[in-house]
Amino acid sequence: MQLKDKENLQFIKALGQVIRRVRKERTGLSGKQFAYQYEIECGNFNRIENGKQNAALYFIWGIAEALGMKCSELIKLVEEELGDDFSVIDK
Repeated sequence: MQLKDKENLQFIKALGQVIRRVRKERTGLSGKQFAYQYEIECGNFNRIENGKQNAALYFIWGIAEALGMKCSELIKLVEEELGDDFSVIDK
């Protein structure tokens, strides 16, 4: 199994887009306000939302909870954003 760099970047970007969209819909807070309210390092959160930094599952889980949803719900939205043909491995 080999992870593909292009798909990794695509995943990171989709994750950030989904987090930004859900944050705005559910909280109405700016990224900075959201990070401050939930004690998330603002710079890291900003880079994740902008698709410039990968995030550990534990961190994604915390963001999902702060957004009032389960981590699995957030990941489902990312899956929908990426589409059915997306794969992170060469088969």
